[in-house]
Amino acid sequence: MNRRLAVLAVLVALGAGAPRLQAGEEKPTPIAAGLLAQLREGGFNIFLRHGLTPNYKDALDTDVNDPRPGDCSYQRNLSAEGIEQSQAMGEAFRDLDIPVGIVRSSPMCRCMDSA
Repeated sequence: MNRRLAVLAVLVALGAGAPRLQAGEEKPTPIAAGLLAQLREGGFNIFLRHGLTPNYKDALDTDVNDPRPGDCSYQRNLSAEGIEQSQAMGEAFRDLDIPVGIVRSSPMCRCMDSA
């Protein structure tokens, strides 16, 4: 399996960043043992999106082009569910013994909080 597909499979398998299941939806397929073994060896670049946020614009003032990185009061921050998702993702990496090296993030608060 190539690395790109492996990363996509991890995201599906971890399921921490996925929306909650609706009635009738199936749970994501568990991670394959071979893929998990590869991930435990390290060396992958895994890209994640931040957790859920409320549906409102970044800037509280009229200048939507200036969300003010570093000032969380002017940004769209994580919702309670987004915080839970981010925590679940970290727990999943620890529980599955997937090593984490350097973590890089956008300076936006929702991204830093997810990281």
